[in-house]
Amino acid sequence: MKNRDLECGTNKIASLLFSTLALMAHLPTFFPQAAEKSLDGFWQSDGYGLLVQIRGAKMSVSQTTSISCLPWWTAKQSDSSGSKSEVVFKRGDAVIHLTPGSSPDMLIMRESVSISSMELRRVNARPKNCSEKLADTPQNNYAVFWQTFAEQFALFPLYHADWAAIDRKYRPRVTASTTPEELFGILREMILPFHNAHTNINAASINRQYVGYRSASEIGLQLQATSTLSLKEILDLFSQRAQRTRDIIESKYSDAKLRPYCNDVIYFGMLKGSVGYLRILGFDDYTKEGGFEQGGVSLEAALDDIFKDAQQMKGLILDVRINTGGADPYCLAIASRLTRAKYLAYSKVTCNNLSGRLHFTAPQPAWVEVSTRPGYHGKVVLLIGPDTLSGGETFAMALMGRKPKVSAIGENTQGVFSDVFGNRLPKGWTFGLPNEL
Repeated sequence: MKNRDLECGTNKIASLLFSTLALMAHLPTFFPQAAEKSLDGFWQSDGYGLLVQIRGAKMSVSQTTSISCLPWWTAKQSDSSGSKSEVVFKRGDAVIHLTPGSSPDMLIMRESVSISSMELRRVNARPKNCSEKLADTPQNNYAVFWQTFAEQFALFPLYHADWAAIDRKYRPRVTASTTPEELFGILREMILPFHNAHTNINAASINRQYVGYRSASEIGLQLQATSTLSLKEILDLFSQRAQRTRDIIESKYSDAKLRPYCNDVIYFGMLKGSVGYLRILGFDDYTKEGGFEQGGVSLEAALDDIFKDAQQMKGLILDVRINTGGADPYCLAIASRLTRAKYLAYSKVTCNNLSGRLHFTAPQPAWVEVSTRPGYHGKVVLLIGPDTLSGGETFAMALMGRKPKVSAIGENTQGVFSDVFGNRLPKGWTFGLPNEL
C-alpha cells in the first residue's frame, strides 16, 4: 500500500513538474516584455559622441559634446534582419545593424559600409545639454567646432598641436558681428596646418568648402588654392587626372582598351608580357543606384570575370595612384581574392575620453579572409601616390600581410586611414574629422 501511495505521489510530482516547465516555456509568449527587453530609450556611444534614441520603429541620432547636442539623422526599422537577435534600421541606402552587447543595457551598432562597430550603453535620460536648442550665433558655431575637435580629433600628438593655444588665438576674433565668410575663414585657418584630407568644412549657405588635402600633387595644389570648388568640381579633378593616366596606359602599355567594371570605377586589361593590370579609382559608387549591397554584388561579379583566366597572368599590377577611397569592406573583398591564407589586415581604435591624455576603445581587428571564388595568388605590384587616400590607403595596408609579399612602388600617400567622422554646426554647416587610429 505504501509503495502504491509512493508511486502515485511520484507521478503527481512528475506531472506537476512537467506542467511547471511547460508554463515556463510559454512565459515569453504571455509576457514578451520579460523575455526581451525593449530597445526604446536613450543610448550613448563609447567614443564618437553620439546619443541614440529609439522609439518604436524610429531611431534618432544626435551629436553631443560637453557643451552641445545637435540632431543629426533619423532611420526607420526595417523588416529584414540577418538573425533573430539583430534589429535593422535604414536611412536611405544606409543600413544600420543593432545586435546585443555584453549585457541587456549594451548594444553593438554597425553600419554596413564600415568594418568596425560602436558600442552603445543605455542611459536613463537625455543629457541636460540636449534639453534646449543651441542658438545659431557665430560664438556658438565656433564653440561647437572647437569642442568637437577637442573631444574627437585623435591626431593632436602627431601634429604636435596645442589645441588650447589655438583656441586662445582665434576665439577672441569671433564676435556677434562676425560674418559667415569671416567665420568660415577662421575655422579653415585653425585646421589648415594639419593638411589632413579627412578634415573638411562645407559651408553650403555661402558656397564655401574646405578639404585639408596635402598639396603634394596637382590636385592638392588646386584644392589648397581655393575654397569655392563644389564637391562635383573636386571629383572632376580626380576624373580628369584619371582619364589622362588611363590614356597613357592604353596607348603605351596595354594590348587593348581597358575593360570597365562597377560603374566605370574599376578597369582591367592585360599589359604586354601577360601581366594583368587592375585599376581601382575608388571603393564606392559601384552601381548607378549607389546601394552598398548592390555594389558588393557588382564587385564580386567583376572580380569573377577579371580572375577567371588568372592562370594566364605572369604578374598583377594594382593601380590605386588615383583613388578617392570608400567602403573598407570592398577593400577587403578584393584583397581576399589575392590570398590563400587568412591574415590580419589592420585594427582600429577610437578616441573615447573628453579630456586629458588620449584614451581609446578596445582594438577592432579587420581580417582578410580566403575567398572561394576566382582569384590570383602570384606576384603582385601595388602602385600608390599622393592622390591615394582613405580607402585606397587602407587597401594598401590590407595587402601588407599578404604572402607572397606585395611590392609597393610610388610616392607617399595622403596619410588618412580613419573613417571621416561627420558633424554639423548650429548654422547647418557640416564638417569632418578623423577620430580613429
